[in-house]
Amino acid sequence: MQFRIPSHRCWRFALASLLVVACLCADFALSPVLLDTFVEHEHVDISAVLRQGAVHIGNLRGHPIFVSVDDLADPDFLATVGPGKNALVVTVFQQAQDEEDGPAPAYLLGALARGVLSRLEPLSPGDRIGFMQLVERLHGRAPGQAYLFPVHVPPEHRRQLPLDAIIAVTLPSTDIKESLEAGAKKALSVADDSSINNVIVPGLAVKWKNSNNIKDIKSNTYFMTLLSSVSVAENPPNIYVSIYKSFPSIKIEEMTAAFNQQWEIISANEISGIALHHRDLRLILLFLIIFLATCIFHLNIEVRNMPFAVLAFFTAAYGFIEFTENITESQSGWPKTTFIILGLGVISVFLPAIIKNTPEKIFVRRNH
Repeated sequence: MQFRIPSHRCWRFALASLLVVACLCADFALSPVLLDTFVEHEHVDISAVLRQGAVHIGNLRGHPIFVSVDDLADPDFLATVGPGKNALVVTVFQQAQDEEDGPAPAYLLGALARGVLSRLEPLSPGDRIGFMQLVERLHGRAPGQAYLFPVHVPPEHRRQLPLDAIIAVTLPSTDIKESLEAGAKKALSVADDSSINNVIVPGLAVKWKNSNNIKDIKSNTYFMTLLSSVSVAENPPNIYVSIYKSFPSIKIEEMTAAFNQQWEIISANEISGIALHHRDLRLILLFLIIFLATCIFHLNIEVRNMPFAVLAFFTAAYGFIEFTENITESQSGWPKTTFIILGLGVISVFLPAIIKNTPEKIFVRRNH
């Protein structure tokens, strides 16, 4: 006897699968990242960076990470960044306070912030005034914050200064590490909320020579703090870890070595499994296709019951993932992700039978 699948079931499955694939494509279109973390280059070759201007070394928690060498004074400043809106992160330092009960301290511009203002003066003087007013309004506010200031460089001057925003990170006059990490996290969060495509992060509070000033921070500490502050975002912008081009070569080499060390540590810790971007949603949508095939071809669940079936699948799948996350907090990524995939497979195959055999039908069947 030849087994034939009714054509109406095939059409029903094709339509349902098309809707699921459309949802997957929409998610990829809105966030075109496959893996949250992967390593393209284990170490930065500074000579390649100097030749190319910027080198993509991998992804960290969904953010493409680039290492670049930049100088605000260059006529081709930021010429190598990707398309879209650009934001430059600068620092403002809290003025040292002589008396604890004195007036709230004001903030002073860091060197890069002063350089940006000097570039804005002839190109977009209104933005220069506006940014200075923003810094004045920070008077008395706590350090460790980030404030985005939109920049409107006229189109005819954009080639000279391709900036769309300045993100000011507030730092204290002493013990800046904790505030730097908090400020860096908020700077990236603000960039994500403002649909910034490229965030350029220079060596915040890093100087050529250690001046024994308490505001100075070592390169190793800086890169560890910066990379640790990168969080998963809905629309992760590109992050350009910028090294000052005019530093002496010995300082550039020292910063490159420090970055390589921290990149190796944090990427090794992050790549402990299948670091899929939007892992839960994308896995559930993929297994939803298997679930629909089981419902339509094997059990022939009626069309009117399909919305309930899909809702039940999403509820069961998300519940299972949350349960797995809670019981495997100390586990590395590979066992956890494998267990989630196996569990979703079981749910997609056996849940349709549970849905079809509702308590009412089981009761009726037993009565017969």
